[in-house]
Amino acid sequence: MRSKCFFAAGLALLSGYSLVTLIIVAGGIPFNSFSQLALSFILVQVLGMLLVTYLVEQTRHNKRLKNQVIHQEKLSIINDLSTSFSKEIGTPFTLTKGFLQQLYQENLPPEQKREYIDAALKELQRGEAMTSDFLSLTKNNFEQQVYMDVDRVLHDVVNVISPYADTHSVRIKVETTILDEVWVEGEYQSFQQSLLNLVKNSIEAMPGGGELMIRTAVKSEKVIIEITDTGMGMTKEEVEKLGTPYYTTKEDGTGLGTSIAFSTIKGMRGTIEINSIKGKGTTFTIKLPKSIEDDQKNDYAS
Repeated sequence: MRSKCFFAAGLALLSGYSLVTLIIVAGGIPFNSFSQLALSFILVQVLGMLLVTYLVEQTRHNKRLKNQVIHQEKLSIINDLSTSFSKEIGTPFTLTKGFLQQLYQENLPPEQKREYIDAALKELQRGEAMTSDFLSLTKNNFEQQVYMDVDRVLHDVVNVISPYADTHSVRIKVETTILDEVWVEGEYQSFQQSLLNLVKNSIEAMPGGGELMIRTAVKSEKVIIEITDTGMGMTKEEVEKLGTPYYTTKEDGTGLGTSIAFSTIKGMRGTIEINSIKGKGTTFTIKLPKSIEDDQKNDYAS
C-alpha cells in the first residue's frame, strides 16, 4: 500500500507541476505572482491523490480480509457439519446392523423376525431422511431467485400443513395487516420449505393441541412474519442453540429442518428472532427486505 501511495503522490506532483508550468508558459504569467496559488494547487492535488489512493487500497484490503474470514467460517461450518453428520448418521446404521444380525438366530419366531425387519427399515428411513436434510442444508438454492407474494406463499404453506395440524389437534389462525401484495426475493421451494419446517416444529411443540398464530405485516420496508405457538416453550439456553445443525429439543429430531430455515432466511438477507417462555410457547419472527421491483412480479414461482 505504501509504495502505491508514493507512486500516486509522485504522479500527482508531476502532473500538477506540468499543468502549472503549461499555464505559466502559455499564459505568459509571471511566476512570482502565481507561485503561491500554484504551490497550493500542487499540494492539494498531491494530498487528494494520496487520500484517494489510501482509501481505495484500504477498501481492497478490508475486502480481502472479509473474504478470508468468510472462507475460514465456511471451512469451520463444513468441519462442524461433517463431524456432526458422521456421528448422527452412524446411529441408524449401527442399529440396523444389530437388527439384521439378530435375524441369524435359529428358531427365531416369525413375529420377532418381522419386528426386527420393521425396526431396521425404520432406522434406514431415518438415515435417508437425515441424508436428505443434510444435502438440502449444504445445497445452494439461491441461483433461481424469483419475486414472491408473501401472503400467497403462506397460503400454500397453510394448505399443505393443515392436515398435519388437524391430526395434532392444532388450530391454525392467520392474521395480516398487509392490504396489498407484498413481494420478497428468494428461491420459492427453499422459502416454502423453511416456513413449513418452522410451522411443523411449532405444531409438534403442542403435543396436547393448541393454537398456532401466523401474522404478517410490513414495517420500515421490512416484511414481518410471526409464527406463534402455545406449546412447551424453550429455555434461554435452548433458544441460543436453536439453528445449530443436529441440535434439537425433540427425541426423534435431527435439528436440520431449523438449520435449513435459518440458512434460507439468511440467504434472503433476512433474520429470524426467537422469543420463548418455558411452558407458555414460542414466537419465531422473520424479517425480510421488501422488494420494490414491480416489473419482476411475473417471475413468481408456483
